Amino acid sequence: MIIYRGWGLLGLVIPALTAFAFGALPTSLYGSKSAITNAAIGVGALVGAVLGFLFGRWLNVIRPRTKLAEWQAQRRAELRARVDAGPFQMAPGFRPPSSREEGYAQIEHLIATESPEALRKLSNIHTLFFIPVQWIGVAEGVPGVVLIVLSVVMFFSG
Repeated sequence: MIIYRGWGLLGLVIPALTAFAFGALPTSLYGSKSAITNAAIGVGALVGAVLGFLFGRWLNVIRPRTKLAEWQAQRRAELRARVDAGPFQMAPGFRPPSSREEGYAQIEHLIATESPEALRKLSNIHTLFFIPVQWIGVAEGVPGVVLIVLSVVMFFSG
């Protein structure tokens, strides 16, 4: 059973497709047991691992920061509209701001307090077996490197 969230399944699909694509032509030319074919499949797996890492990093690190900035702008506009409309209280037990500028300062403090939790909820939501996709890409690069090394040894030994 494969356990994934979001686009986590692409952590397996991207390296598999690139390994297949890189190995298709050498397999048809040299056969499946050739060192050249194995090296091409290894290079394909390595390229797929790099692409998987970059894709996972974009999904789990870069894109959440962009979404957080959008959320902050929306939240800031919503709270500023409340301050401009009249009575605003940051939270129960806090005194209302005495001026618009003080209300805006309270809003910035509130957004700064809420942002780390929002970023944590947006980050690393694309996983495969509870591992973020970018690290699945790194883990899949290791067999690609091993296959390349073994095919080079196989090529020069026989």
